[in-house]
Amino acid sequence: MSGALFLILSLSGVAAGASPPDAVPDVVVDTTATFEDIDGNGIDDDCQDVAAVADEEAAAAELLTVDVDGNGIISTTEAAHSERTGGANCNHGGYVSWIAHQDVTCADEPTEPVAEEGAIELIVAEPEVTEPEVECTEADESGFEAAKHEKAAAAALRAALKAERTAAREAAKAERTATHEAAKAERAAARDAKKAVRAAAHAAKKAERQAAKAARTGKGH
Repeated sequence: MSGALFLILSLSGVAAGASPPDAVPDVVVDTTATFEDIDGNGIDDDCQDVAAVADEEAAAAELLTVDVDGNGIISTTEAAHSERTGGANCNHGGYVSWIAHQDVTCADEPTEPVAEEGAIELIVAEPEVTEPEVECTEADESGFEAAKHEKAAAAALRAALKAERTAAREAAKAERTATHEAAKAERAAARDAKKAVRAAAHAAKKAERQAAKAARTGKGH
C-alpha cells in the first residue's frame, strides 16, 4: 500500500526529489498506431513528405468511399477494397493490416484513471500485435447482411419494373393487333359489299337483256 502511494506521489511531483515536468524527456509516439488523413487524399498524413493541409470536405468525401455501408466502422473488407495507404510500411497492405488488428469495436473501452492535478501523463504506444485479440465479425456480418438484403430488394424492384414494362408492351401490342384486325375486317366487309352490289347490278342488267330479247322474239312470231 505504501509503495503504491509513493508511486502516485511521485507521478504527481509531490514526493521529495521528484524531477520537475520540464526535465522529463519528450515521449515519442508511434504514428503508425493511427490513421489520419486531414486532406482527404487517402494517404496517412504521416506517410507524406509534405505536410497535409486540412480539407474537411475532401476528407469527408474520401471517408464515404471507404465506409460503404455507412456504419461508422471501417471493416477489413472495406479497407481491402479501398485505395488507402498507411501502416508501418506506408502502403495499401500496411493500412489493411492495421485495420485487421483493430479490436476497438469489439471490446468495451477500459476505464481511464483520473489523473490528479499536476500529474505527468505518459503516452506509451501499444506494441504491434501479429494477430487480433478479438475478431471484429459482428459489425462486418451485419453490414454484409444489410447489403445483401438491400441488393435483394433492388433486384426484386428491377424484376417488378421489368414485368410491368413487359405487361405494358404486350398490352400495347395486343391493342395494335386488335386494331389492325378490325380495320382489315372492315376493309374486307366493304370490299365484299361492293362486289355484291356489282354482282346484283350485273344480274339485273342480264335479266333485263333477257327479258328484252324474249319480248322481241314474241313479237316476231
